[in-house]
Amino acid sequence: MLGFEVNAIDDYFEGKRFPKLEHLLRAVEIFDLPHDYFFQTIISMNRPFIQNPLITYVLLEKTEDKLGMFNYGFGKAVLEIFDDTAKEFSYFKKWLHCDKREKLKTKEDEWSRLTDQNVIMYENYERYLENVSEASYNKFKKHLSTQYYKELEKTPDIDERFLNEKILTHLTHSDTDFVCKFISELIRDINVTDGKLRIEYNFIYEVQNKLIRHRTYDRKNMKVIFSGERTLDELVEEI
Repeated sequence: MLGFEVNAIDDYFEGKRFPKLEHLLRAVEIFDLPHDYFFQTIISMNRPFIQNPLITYVLLEKTEDKLGMFNYGFGKAVLEIFDDTAKEFSYFKKWLHCDKREKLKTKEDEWSRLTDQNVIMYENYERYLENVSEASYNKFKKHLSTQYYKELEKTPDIDERFLNEKILTHLTHSDTDFVCKFISELIRDINVTDGKLRIEYNFIYEVQNKLIRHRTYDRKNMKVIFSGERTLDELVEEI
């Protein structure tokens, strides 16, 4: 019915051959599917997730150059944003739970620098706090854990293998309210520069600038409202 060559059917299952446009159009007609069924972007086989207008709105709110985003390819951008957010939040979550600072020291071996997640945590977080006392360091981590407690609480445990993939899967099957809050809380801004998508995260920004910020979430408008800001150095001086 679809027009596949019977003697080559195994090649399609094994990825050696791919359906042609005529095959896809026949499938659309035979199974009464939407005409763009095979051309929509999905995440983890979850199609409605990427089409949700509220999620689109929140992502665009974080994007200064909205036209640049669409020229880049909005569907492609969504895939990259959620994949990168899950990956970066997995590192942040593991860093927060790491109770031995010396484990995160950089290694000289170049292969280790490419593969060791401890190196990534050191580069993104630890090296910005090297001169911070143990007491201030722990207080700062406690503050961050409090500010991001919902995101930390509602994502898979740090002991999960492939935590970033588990976080991504969890997001694609979460309710829209949580996903919108997750994006709003974690992402600072999204931009396309020199043809590349660049995402800045609140949690990385706060650690690297040693900022203590308090926030509330405006659920009706899906926005994070910062209610105060001071540096970790100011907190130490007060102590």
